[in-house]
Amino acid sequence: MGATAADLCRRHGISDATFYTWRSKYGGMEVSEARRLTALEEENTKLKRLLAESVMDVSTLKACWQKTRDARFAAGRRGLRDPGERLFAATGLPAYWHGSEDLALCVTPLG
Repeated sequence: MGATAADLCRRHGISDATFYTWRSKYGGMEVSEARRLTALEEENTKLKRLLAESVMDVSTLKACWQKTRDARFAAGRRGLRDPGERLFAATGLPAYWHGSEDLALCVTPLG
């Protein structure tokens, strides 16, 4: 006859609870099926992480867009006529940056 569950657990250094959890999860499966299940679970975890990161990116972009839109609206209500003035009012950058070539590479001007 086979070894008892307690003997197997002691031999492999796992708890009784782990043994019975694994038995309920993998019982009746072939080794190849268990490996495939583990691989699919790992892939699913990676995909969930990627989805969560993309959702965070989208929410961050929406928040930035909302702030910029609100600032543009406020700048328009203050009567700023020059596109550069509206740009700097919308971004909240210091006025002395007005006309900087470095900023022109980073920020799309309003129009």
